[in-house]
Amino acid sequence: MKYRILITGASGMLGGTLIKFFSTEFEVYATSGQAELPYASNHLKFDLTVEDYRPLIEWAQPDVIIHTAAMTNGNQCDDNPELALKINALTLNKLGISADVKTRVLYISTDAVFPGEAHKSKEQDYTASESVYGKSKELGEFFLQLRSQNFTIIRTTIVGVNQLKGRQGFVEWIVNSAKNGERIALFEDVLFTPISCFSLAESISIILNQNLFVNEKVHIGASEIFSKYDFGMALLEELGLSTDIIDRAKITKFADRAKRATDQSLDSSYFEEITGTALPGLKETVRQLKKDLYE
Repeated sequence: MKYRILITGASGMLGGTLIKFFSTEFEVYATSGQAELPYASNHLKFDLTVEDYRPLIEWAQPDVIIHTAAMTNGNQCDDNPELALKINALTLNKLGISADVKTRVLYISTDAVFPGEAHKSKEQDYTASESVYGKSKELGEFFLQLRSQNFTIIRTTIVGVNQLKGRQGFVEWIVNSAKNGERIALFEDVLFTPISCFSLAESISIILNQNLFVNEKVHIGASEIFSKYDFGMALLEELGLSTDIIDRAKITKFADRAKRATDQSLDSSYFEEITGTALPGLKETVRQLKKDLYE
């Protein structure tokens, strides 16, 4: 089926990757706060804090909405909880109200919805975030389930490369620091299960083409758990860059950081079981990032 797909947060790392990935297969419409996006042929600047989403829906007329737009900086969410609520939660309420009842809505949620003592969280596990960011995303899940009759909530942690020039994410920061000989510290006590944006796009394609996980939550992350320090070391080794610039650090010593669990791992076995696909581990993830960086 030739879907019309609306991607929100199109200027972000994941949004940009999804546009690039799906534009070869589907008719893609993109929205962001940017005046224009060089990699999006159908783009509309739209403020997601407005009340009326009908102009956006009427413009795109989507069969599928992939909602990636989010306020993800934990400290900014702590400082501006009302704005975090508007962007991370109320957008789902307004999308659900404005979209046609048949429209498929895929919401990119987060591991941060789980409490601090969580480990390898499953879809049915209790959610009780201890951060403004996590609470706002958790509330977004609630609103989507309340308003939509055709949704999928995807909890994940992503790593990737920005399509918009001038933006620097976690991966670019590590790589640029190594190239410039600048020392950085990565947490050895923070465990996570990140998946590359490209691999997540592949997983979303499977969900859409096979019509899976309708009105369900599903976790999509790496098949193994590793620390942020281990990730940085593996990435630089894969790229042939010096790992000497990376120092070990502990998140527990950073009092000014927004509260996040030290174990952010997700159990993605349900996705693997239903789709019959194996999700990537650390080696496969850094290899994909190498491709993304040097394409």
